[in-house]
Amino acid sequence: MRRSSMFHGAMLAAVLAGSAVAQQQFEPPVRIKAQGAFIDTGKEIGYSGPLVRDHDGDGLPDLLVSSFGGTIRWFRNTGTRVAPEFVEQTPLQADGKPLRFENW
Repeated sequence: MRRSSMFHGAMLAAVLAGSAVAQQQFEPPVRIKAQGAFIDTGKEIGYSGPLVRDHDGDGLPDLLVSSFGGTIRWFRNTGTRVAPEFVEQTPLQADGKPLRFENW
């Protein structure tokens, strides 16, 4: 695996392993795939910001991935809660154009 993929690939949020603050530990990051390929925001420059939530209201957790470049990609869960399968959809849009959040 390329070093840049480690830093630029979308990472699933770490899961807490303990309940008390002094005992909290995080599981290692997990690289997520959509349609058989790792989700990679490296071509858009910088780190990704993943968010797991039910975006389309079907009761399944979807994956929203922002990038340093300001776009938000949507990966619809076509699997289940226990075994999610992500399929990339049209990036989030407003007025028919992709949303862009400039950070400069």
